[in-house]
Amino acid sequence: FGNSAIKLALEGKAQELLTAVNTNVPVALFKFLEHFPFSSALSLLAVALVITFFVSSSDSGSLVIDTLTSGGAEEPPVWQRIFWAVTEGVVAAVLLLAGGLEALQTMTIASAFPMIIMIGLGTIGLLKALKEDHLLLDSVQNHTTSVQYTQANASWKERLSAIIKYPTQNSARLFLKDTVYPALAEVKDELLKNGLQAELVDKENSTRLLVSKGEVNDDFVYEILLRTFETPDYAEQNHKEFFRAEVFLKSGGQDYDVFGYTKEQIVADAVTQYEKHCHLLHLQSMNSTR
Repeated sequence: FGNSAIKLALEGKAQELLTAVNTNVPVALFKFLEHFPFSSALSLLAVALVITFFVSSSDSGSLVIDTLTSGGAEEPPVWQRIFWAVTEGVVAAVLLLAGGLEALQTMTIASAFPMIIMIGLGTIGLLKALKEDHLLLDSVQNHTTSVQYTQANASWKERLSAIIKYPTQNSARLFLKDTVYPALAEVKDELLKNGLQAELVDKENSTRLLVSKGEVNDDFVYEILLRTFETPDYAEQNHKEFFRAEVFLKSGGQDYDVFGYTKEQIVADAVTQYEKHCHLLHLQSMNSTR
């Protein structure tokens, strides 16, 4: 549209279009469409597209405001969303009646100005988050699983057997029930004895240990979650899927599988990760005092 309008202006065929752009921008689109065949049909189509654009924009904006005013609820009330949509329309109509399009544009720019401050604060938050991610990486970069410590005396046959296994869902869930849960329950009990707030959440496909330290950012999470993968073609297995019991921390998955660990090895791994978490908190406190 822009290139075509410029071409018409350069050829001197669109004086009324230039006048409309300078005096009444909303009319300029329809003046432009008059230079094409079926201009009436194109104008109707343009009106339909403009309406669709405004309706979808208003709907999206209302959803955002509704979500914010509902405390971040994933399914905010529909009536509240309608209220915000109507409010936006009323404000826009009042501004148009009071001062026309120029007043609406001025109000839009003025109301958007505080976003500069919000973006600045967001930038500071981003830099802080990147710094904390660096500290997290620094605290776990030398991570080694407990197998290196607690399985050193195991025979090579036992270690090889654990590596080449592709457990089914039933055997993976049995591992959670018979090994993981008792191990983390033992860790939880010991934490409680030492005056810490610890909680164990057991589900069908996961077991989570949560240690609360008062601040949300200081909480420790150690979860073993069953994840599904397609059995590789080279594996001598009849089932198409196999399960890995992977460790998840608050920062996300750690990409290592603990299926086949003994109860003592699960305890050792959880304690190792908790030690690294405490080291991270120490680095953060050191960094904040500098």
